[in-house]
Amino acid sequence: MEKNIFVIKRSGERQPFSPVKIKKVLKWAAEGIEGIDFDEVSSHFEFNYTTDGISTEDLHNSLIESCIDLISEEFPDYQLVAGRLLNYSLRKKVWGGINPPRLIDIIRQNVKLGYYDSKIFEKYSVRDINKINEFIDHSRDLNFVHSGIKQLVDKYLVQDRQTKEIFETPQFAYVLVAMTLFSEEKDDRIAWVKKAYDYFSTFKINLATPVIAGARTSLRSFASCALFSIGDSLKSIGTHDYLLKKASASRYGLGFNISRMRPINAKIRHGDVLHTGLVPYLKNFESGVKSCHQNGLRGASATVFINWWHMQVKDVLSLKNNALPDEKAVRHLDYCLCFSRLLRERIKARENITLFNPNEVPELIENFGSPDWNEMYKKRESDPTVSKKVIPAMDLMLSYARERLATGRIYSLDVDNVNEQSPFKDFISQSNLCLEVLHPVIPSEKWDDPNGLIGVCILSAINALNVSDEEFESVCEVTVRMLDNLIDYQSYFDLAAENFAKKYRSLGIGTFNFAAYMADQKIRYEDSNAATVAARLAEKISYYSIKASIKLAKERGSFEYFDKTKWKEGSLPIDRYNKSIDFFVDSNLQLDWESLRQDLLKYGIRNSTLTAYMPVESSSVITGSTSGLEPIRDYIISKNSKAGGLTFVAPKLKENKDYYTLAFDLRDTYTLAKIYAGINKFTCMSISANTYLNVAHYDDKEIPLSTIILDTLNFFEMGGKTQYYCNTEDGAGSDENYSEGSGCSSGACTL
Repeated sequence: MEKNIFVIKRSGERQPFSPVKIKKVLKWAAEGIEGIDFDEVSSHFEFNYTTDGISTEDLHNSLIESCIDLISEEFPDYQLVAGRLLNYSLRKKVWGGINPPRLIDIIRQNVKLGYYDSKIFEKYSVRDINKINEFIDHSRDLNFVHSGIKQLVDKYLVQDRQTKEIFETPQFAYVLVAMTLFSEEKDDRIAWVKKAYDYFSTFKINLATPVIAGARTSLRSFASCALFSIGDSLKSIGTHDYLLKKASASRYGLGFNISRMRPINAKIRHGDVLHTGLVPYLKNFESGVKSCHQNGLRGASATVFINWWHMQVKDVLSLKNNALPDEKAVRHLDYCLCFSRLLRERIKARENITLFNPNEVPELIENFGSPDWNEMYKKRESDPTVSKKVIPAMDLMLSYARERLATGRIYSLDVDNVNEQSPFKDFISQSNLCLEVLHPVIPSEKWDDPNGLIGVCILSAINALNVSDEEFESVCEVTVRMLDNLIDYQSYFDLAAENFAKKYRSLGIGTFNFAAYMADQKIRYEDSNAATVAARLAEKISYYSIKASIKLAKERGSFEYFDKTKWKEGSLPIDRYNKSIDFFVDSNLQLDWESLRQDLLKYGIRNSTLTAYMPVESSSVITGSTSGLEPIRDYIISKNSKAGGLTFVAPKLKENKDYYTLAFDLRDTYTLAKIYAGINKFTCMSISANTYLNVAHYDDKEIPLSTIILDTLNFFEMGGKTQYYCNTEDGAGSDENYSEGSGCSSGACTL
């Protein structure tokens, strides 16, 4: 490149542009990476770089963009070069050079600036910190692809969010998260910190968004989601209006059930007043949720749950519909229809159903999901003293299918499957924002209500591709211990949430990079043994997580509400799953579950739940991994966030391209449902189970409603508990999963 051009350094000094320096930096970034064409990068760089007086920072960014432009299926490793170049820039800004500062100096600086929690110095001595400094491996920064390091820089590293000045680099962040979450360990504390740090920084354990962003700061709110059930009284409604806002401001995603609330024109005070119905309250909740922004990381989001037999159920299902006038619509919330086996039977039999005012049939609310519920319901159907509305069951199902297809954001939950497979004895009739967490909750009547229960999601995920069989038990143990520590370390926005978290100690551990794992195993999602391969992975996660929790119970005791769960009787996930899946999932177990059962009966267990499979959409970008359980949409994609676009390449693409399954190549919904069923067999809670539909696979490029209906009914017949997004190939009807502007991508359970 022969250009007589001057550049402006950070100091303001003007100096001639030096191609030698550019080549030196590029050579450093490409070290050990095969297939990098320096002339090609230079050509792209020269095309992008044309301005005299350009800043050295803009010059460096131009070099990064030149590498990103060259990312392709044939040459995916340009993403790694671009990542190293961005890391080079980050180090200059934070370190002031090429040599890392000491950990003690980073901590002192950021405590003084108010970014780190000063209690770090109360927990760790200078000697401890210097010892930890010895095992920090800054070379691991060079393993980030560009999308990963950019995600960290844009969203997760401690920074001034107004000026964008950053005060740490990745390895400092990882080690400080480990120090924070293992600060109270009584034995081998530094060894636990090292082990956790190693698993975080080598991408074996995924940290939820609130954890990676907040642990080490004074903000102690690390849970991902909260689950609320709103009572029918004005006092309860007002209380939850405040609690939803408070939880949103504390970085929680929200799931709340409105099934207790009376429908429109229901009597209040014996008919002195008529109820305004659900819609005005939902509009108010929507405004409250959307008024909160979560520390610059994401906007607040919520999913609303309603029982299928509520008299206003069809009104609620239509609230996202674009055909509704704005004054009647509530489009910025998502909705979940709570099914039961009785509804499914009546749909198949083309029979009628009866809708009720829940205020008049309290036993149907309190027992929804119990074995006796069907008889209670049928008795009320013939009760002339209660208000009711009779409609064809298929009429409701068509409304659900129509809105699910049109918006992609009408979800489903089956209370019978949920409760039959649940470890809880108390009935569950709702989930969380992303449909993977299942908790029994109790409405609050006031703030800090000691009688209320607000579910709290404490989540993490294990890298299916990066964790070897030999490491699995240790990785699960670190994950369980870390999350159990987090329950006691963090603060809570309300006593009802703290009570749930500390009395039940519920955890949700899932996996990510599953699509890459399957491709690496040379298994396509469509293969006949795919569900069994998925089940065997889930078996390891479940078994070793339960084993770790039993070990913790020996050390710390079982959770307080142990007697309120089926664990007390020695019940395990393998005892509760839907046996109909045995014809496509090998029923042979790989691990010694009976020995585990004996330990459970002898020692108890520390946590009421251990497993849940969340989307892992946002934080999987950091590790350059595929998200959750999802098949990839393409080999190279652009993920959009508030901070800009990110180019993502499927892991090990050159080696495994032929074994990747593309989501919209799936010819039916049954293929993915079987994968979910195999994993669900070993799952304490649930799965954020998505559906993918390609209009090109249907006559006239139109997806029939019968496809949605059969997908949902068949999913529940296989024991499925919850369904999440309905994604269509042309984007109509669903927001892109790769956009972080809405839904769980901005809410929490994506991790």
